[in-house]
Amino acid sequence: MLQWVQNHELAIRSAILTQLAATPEAEVYDVAGKERLSKRLTQAINDVLEENEGFGGIDAVHFRGFLVQ
Repeated sequence: MLQWVQNHELAIRSAILTQLAATPEAEVYDVAGKERLSKRLTQAINDVLEENEGFGGIDAVHFRGFLVQ
């Protein structure tokens, strides 16, 4: 799985940035908002993998840290 993520890193980063840009700042201040963002990021990554490899495989996105500027 890691190999496919690395192979499509640029497209995955782009999908992640698109989702982050579409996320209102106020949405990520509570746990529910972070969970919704995590689900959208997971789906965005899987969409890229499905388009390029024919399957997804990412179960969840976890935040190690979270900084809102």
